[in-house]
Amino acid sequence: MTAMASTHAFPFRFGTTSYIIPDEIIPNVEFLKDRVDDIELVLFESDEFSNLPGRTI
Repeated sequence: MTAMASTHAFPFRFGTTSYIIPDEIIPNVEFLKDRVDDIELVLFESDEFSNLPGRTI
């Protein structure tokens, strides 16, 4: 997959959610940072799973 230099490549802003590749939030943001103008973080929390950032981030 080739990266598209999206920074103002369109007459509108181009964005996506933070869950594109099956990984944690930070690797997804690293993957997307040069491909889109906006990344909306998708956070989950349940009794079995949570991807909410901890205090160490």
